[in-house]
Amino acid sequence: MNEVKKIEGLDFARVVSMLAVVMIHVSSTYVHAPSRFLLGGMNLAFILNQLSRFSVPMFILLSGVSLGLSRSDLAWQDFYKHRLLKIGLPYIFWSLLYTLCNHRADLAGFLSGGTASLFLLLKSILLGSAADHLYFIVVIMQLYALYPLLKKLVGAAPWESVLISFMLTYTVQKTFYFLKFGLDLIPGSIRPYLWLLFPTWIFYFVLGMVLTRPRLERLQRFSSQRAAVLLPVTVVFSLLYVVNSYGTDSLNSIKTDLDLFVPLAFACCLGTWGAVQRVPGARTLISVLSGHSMTIYFLHVLVLYCFRRLPFFSTGMRGMLLMYAAVLVVSSVTAVLLDQLFSAAGGRAAG
Repeated sequence: MNEVKKIEGLDFARVVSMLAVVMIHVSSTYVHAPSRFLLGGMNLAFILNQLSRFSVPMFILLSGVSLGLSRSDLAWQDFYKHRLLKIGLPYIFWSLLYTLCNHRADLAGFLSGGTASLFLLLKSILLGSAADHLYFIVVIMQLYALYPLLKKLVGAAPWESVLISFMLTYTVQKTFYFLKFGLDLIPGSIRPYLWLLFPTWIFYFVLGMVLTRPRLERLQRFSSQRAAVLLPVTVVFSLLYVVNSYGTDSLNSIKTDLDLFVPLAFACCLGTWGAVQRVPGARTLISVLSGHSMTIYFLHVLVLYCFRRLPFFSTGMRGMLLMYAAVLVVSSVTAVLLDQLFSAAGGRAAG
């Protein structure tokens, strides 16, 4: 799995995605807040919230890239064991922690609830409902479960696999969008779970899998050589994306626009990394944040819960920006400490 680190720009793309995820959750309570400064009726929180919507799909794309670059001789049982230890167990831990946090008003009652409390906990784990951001882990575990089959399909027909996965994701996105106009083509039993079901996201995962090392290196060279064009094109498209979100009143991340926004953002990260890494300290900072990005992902919503109780962050766009900075710094520092603690505990247990 370590081969992924040798591809320049992937860490940067992972950190950009992480920063954008944090922005989505911080800005979510400010998107309709009054502001003296509006751009076309949109406040700063709305703009930043929508600009960040590429983040979760790009995390999924990066997961596909990581698997595409990983060892091909690894037995499936070893693959599943590794993913369970790396993603599954931390997910269960954080789901339990968020569930306890959600029931803090009557924690004693929840802990003594017996079967009913256990059912609520198991339901939150299966549905990723203990916190707003945990659905991502449920999605990614489905895609990991499908990985052996997808690997065979991508190996035999890579671009056909991309096309089929695109059609599947695009169809889900469009049918979801049609709900705004009263056209309901989605079975009622499935509709509440679209966020969790792999067809909604499979295009990004398969696209990442197709980016084998030679293809990824070619994409990086292409993006680097054309960064001066790619960056403004990505900026213009992202602004058009925000305007379209406002015009259609569609603020979620199940949108066909993302099918282009995500690859553009990914290519832009690869292309601009050459300039970013020349900034003093940037390479070290990106490496550290990338290495702890998953723990930051798990943790930042808990930090946000705590900070939302402080009136200091409650007012205006300035409060939002201060909240973002505080959540990001505290989550990053705490994640580094927690990962070091868990690593030391694991080393002692192994010894």
